[in-house]
Amino acid sequence: MGAGTATITPGAPIPAAANGDGTASVVIARTATSSAPATGGGTTSAAVTVGYRWADSFDRADDVSLGTDWRIDRNGAPRIATNRAQMKTMNRGDGRAGCWASYQGGGAAAGRFGSDNYAVKAQLIAPVGNSATDNFTAIVLAVADAFGAGVMCYLVVSTGSGCGIVTQSGLPPSSGVTTDQTGQTVQASTVTNIAAGDLIEFRRVGKVFTAYRNGAALLTWTDINNIVGSGPTNRRWGFAVEGNYPLFMSEYRSPAVDSIQAYDL
Repeated sequence: MGAGTATITPGAPIPAAANGDGTASVVIARTATSSAPATGGGTTSAAVTVGYRWADSFDRADDVSLGTDWRIDRNGAPRIATNRAQMKTMNRGDGRAGCWASYQGGGAAAGRFGSDNYAVKAQLIAPVGNSATDNFTAIVLAVADAFGAGVMCYLVVSTGSGCGIVTQSGLPPSSGVTTDQTGQTVQASTVTNIAAGDLIEFRRVGKVFTAYRNGAALLTWTDINNIVGSGPTNRRWGFAVEGNYPLFMSEYRSPAVDSIQAYDL
């Protein structure tokens, strides 16, 4: 009698993203286990685990759009300014507003994670222009194929108004504001502020959502009532940035995104 086990982990790179110098890739891991007598009849079983990874450095020419790999979800698109993604150009007198976008590139998976265990990491940077201490930048998880169809969960961070884990039921307001609006519930918060150049990460492992700042845990929340969308149609990801343009003053923006990456855990 005998048993054999084989592990195969091929990498399947996807060409660079269509939106310029951003990159997108997929890694597929397959583990096949065979257990059967060395001779005679027997059974063979195989388990396949698929993991995806994407990244965008935003290192491309200034533009009012992020490019074709990104879907505009609410209140227009973040813009590219000096190799970073930040709040779009605003009009004088505009109040607080935000832009939401989700990733749609990366081959057949089209930005969907392979399971409900995943993470998104964003390197932040000061925006071009004036910095706003009371506007938020967000990493958004559990984005539905049809934006707003389910409940999203996102991490909001700021340089002067603290940070939080927020859920959004349905569509965000037309202004794109990320907190204190209809359908938005703060599930965990801290008065701790980030710095404009921090590395932030938001992870989901089933029901548990955890935020990290420069590798150290910042916030955590367990979705004990299963309100956040799960399953294949709720596995997209994205981000949001905010800004405001007070009358007789200048544009102010939340921290910009210098680069972003997302991956299955």
